[in-house]
Amino acid sequence: MAFFILVIAIAGGIFWFNRKSAIDKYTKKQELAMKILEKSKRIRLEVMADINELGGRMASADREQYISLTQERESLQETLETIEASIRAMESILQWRVDSSGGRLEIEKELSNLRRYSGLTLEELARDCGIVP
Repeated sequence: MAFFILVIAIAGGIFWFNRKSAIDKYTKKQELAMKILEKSKRIRLEVMADINELGGRMASADREQYISLTQERESLQETLETIEASIRAMESILQWRVDSSGGRLEIEKELSNLRRYSGLTLEELARDCGIVP
């Protein structure tokens, strides 16, 4: 009987440790996602300001300048779309609770989508944003 109780106690300890480790892992991922989200929102505002500035310069540009500014604006708009996709992914990661296995599964799905569409892991994206994970 004592052996049975010991086995149950050891198994319970192992399950508790695994759960705590998973919670800690995903909590750190959410903290990193929050930092990326804050940085992405700042960068988004800067890019939007650059696009608006280009719009003003395009109004008084000659033909060659207009073509060049249009290309630059299109490039900035593509960058803006990428940043907005990153913001949506980070917000989605942050909406889930890490203390439930379902929440951790949804976070993992979002991280997988991030890797699939951007080719980057959360940690690589953080480094690209100048954030040390």
